[in-house]
Amino acid sequence: AGAGALLVSTTDSLFRLSLADGKITHRANSPGAVLSSWLPYNGALVAGTADSQIVSIRPTDLRYNWIRRVDAPILDTPAQMADTLFVATRVGSLYRIDPGPDPKVARLVQLGWPVTAPITTADGQLFLGGADGTIRALRSDGSEVWRLRIWRPVEMGLIPMADGLVAIGGNGDLHRYRR
Repeated sequence: AGAGALLVSTTDSLFRLSLADGKITHRANSPGAVLSSWLPYNGALVAGTADSQIVSIRPTDLRYNWIRRVDAPILDTPAQMADTLFVATRVGSLYRIDPGPDPKVARLVQLGWPVTAPITTADGQLFLGGADGTIRALRSDGSEVWRLRIWRPVEMGLIPMADGLVAIGGNGDLHRYRR
């Protein structure tokens, strides 16, 4: 939350604390239940809510830059590729949020299966894991590059490696994929 500060997010409040003395310097109402980490993005903090919103706040005073609504809860941290944000909703919609003071939110694709893992980005692609045990690689326009099936559900984000990926299946099974 900026130099010498920490953001604490609860289901109903946001707090900015001073690291020097632990005192609350700012308090704001929460935009909804934020169940993931806040993503630092262009000097702001961005997160999705269980109330089907994506929000951007200023870390210095916890005021909103913008709030946008999507079709279902966002349970994982948004992903960033270059200057563009991506969020996946629980029902399987993938959204793109273009940068700017009044960002436009566009649904790229409705995947038809619950997204249960955070979006991972690597090599210009988006990787999504779902309740069906399938990992999908998508281009930034939402078109599919490839898919593979591991044990369901996929709940952990993929781990990019220099020569491939590591995926963790639903029962803790590890899968190593090389290029």
